[in-house]
Amino acid sequence: MTKSKITLGDNAHSFSEHIICGLEAAGVDFDGLNLSYVSHKDDPEQIGFGLLQVKNNDDTFVACFENGLHFGNSETIMVCDERQPASKLAVLILVSVLSGRPVHAPECPCCTEEA
Repeated sequence: MTKSKITLGDNAHSFSEHIICGLEAAGVDFDGLNLSYVSHKDDPEQIGFGLLQVKNNDDTFVACFENGLHFGNSETIMVCDERQPASKLAVLILVSVLSGRPVHAPECPCCTEEA
């Protein structure tokens, strides 16, 4: 991955550093994972770091922004906070990449109740 002058917030930066370090340590080829800086769909000024959990499978895309981990087109997120820091979310996604078993967006309790 090439270095750039994009500035990430603390959570997105921590997530990206843990993901890259883990992938490098495991000897994983980055090709097909689409590691990238992305802008938030609702706030283009907000920059996050994303990747595919399964190579060349766009349905497994996740991106970490300051508020948490976003899953593709889903509206639900896994929140970043003191109990669940970005580093923990990175480990979860790193395991999904290494195992080939992608993590899916958590179900929203309110949405499940309405259905």
